[in-house]
Amino acid sequence: MYVLLVSVDRPFSVSVMRANISCPPYRVSQVIITRDDVLEALSRIVDECTIIVGHSLCSDFDALGITHARVIDTAALYPHNRGWPFKRALKVLALECLCKEVQCGDLGHSPVADALVAFELALVFIMAPEEWRASLLPQFWSTPTTALDD
Repeated sequence: MYVLLVSVDRPFSVSVMRANISCPPYRVSQVIITRDDVLEALSRIVDECTIIVGHSLCSDFDALGITHARVIDTAALYPHNRGWPFKRALKVLALECLCKEVQCGDLGHSPVADALVAFELALVFIMAPEEWRASLLPQFWSTPTTALDD
């Protein structure tokens, strides 16, 4: 697991950041780790065989400007019933699939707790019967259209 506050090149809202990760203002001003520092550190612990598990990882990957071939993203495993670009919240998935509450209270959420829940959701999906996994797909994904039948 890799959890750090990283300085960014573009302006951001400290209030949004604090709401999302429970970060006090004094910590935001102390951030000295850059995107390049993160990329260098990740290159030491992640190679082409590493499997990265998380929820809605595309935002993190976009922010870092990276791609990776071996990703298990619970946002993709448990699709929203309205299809892309909608995503089911990790908080909702944890409650519905694991009967666990995460990201509750005024303190925001813990990236460690979020990572553990995403890992558990991935395991549940992988170990589940094929019929159950297929039932997660939105109706328009699992039903072929006339154009595909031709």
